[in-house]
Amino acid sequence: MSQTLETILGREALKDFETADPIKHGLPSGAYTNQDFFDLEQARVFAGNWAFVGFAHELAEPGDMRPLAMAGLPVLLVRGKDRVIRAFHNVCRHRGMKLVGEACSGRKLLACPYHA
Repeated sequence: MSQTLETILGREALKDFETADPIKHGLPSGAYTNQDFFDLEQARVFAGNWAFVGFAHELAEPGDMRPLAMAGLPVLLVRGKDRVIRAFHNVCRHRGMKLVGEACSGRKLLACPYHA
């Protein structure tokens, strides 16, 4: 069964959002503490949309790399020799190993630690 806000938080917690009156409060408290809600939000809101992940000055020079997680997925930001910032899956497609574990500067090559 697919998770929904109602199955996660309960109908009672969401009833105020179904009225024609202006909403006078934020989400129910469970929206901030429930792991299932977080997972659903990551999958439905963040995984399929553009999202802010950092500032260009954090990757100031070619070869700067910054790993991060976006919507629960490992992503790697890299500034190339042409000074363009690109995002890649931070996973080797052969072994599933993480390519870069922490931010680094001036790298000339992106290589899997397993395959070298």
